[in-house]
This record gives sequence, C-alpha cells and structure tokens, in this order.
Amino acid sequence: MIRGTMAFRTALCDLLGIEYPILQSGMGSVAGPDLAAEVSRAGGLGIMASVQPALPPVDLSTFFTPPFTLR
Repeated sequence: MIRGTMAFRTALCDLLGIEYPILQSGMGSVAGPDLAAEVSRAGGLGIMASVQPALPPVDLSTFFTPPFTLR
C-alpha cells in the first residue's frame, strides 16, 4: 500500500460483490430507487425500502446493474 492511502476492499466487499464497504439504508419514503441506484453505481450497496407509500411498480433492472437489495 502506498503511504497515505487507505485500502477500502474488505471481506464484506467480496461477500456482497461491491467495490466499497458502503451500505445505504432503506429509509422508507425519504429514499427511493434513485438514491439506492446511485449508491450502487458508485460502488456501494444501495438498499431500497419496500414499504413506500404510493410507489408505482418499478422495474428494478432499469436502475441497478451492481448488487442491490430491497428491504
């Protein structure tokens, strides 16, 4: 490792198939699929809460290609 840099790769990254050990929590109606998708695209694990009022049906494959979870 180069001095002054940090290694962000962990066993959790390998287990979940993500680049960085960052997990975004599902937060009900305040965080929808857009936020979860951006976290996933940035290398973390985007999590979208499944209990959200009045959400239309969403094809999650249009938002996510990296790993994600629906809670």
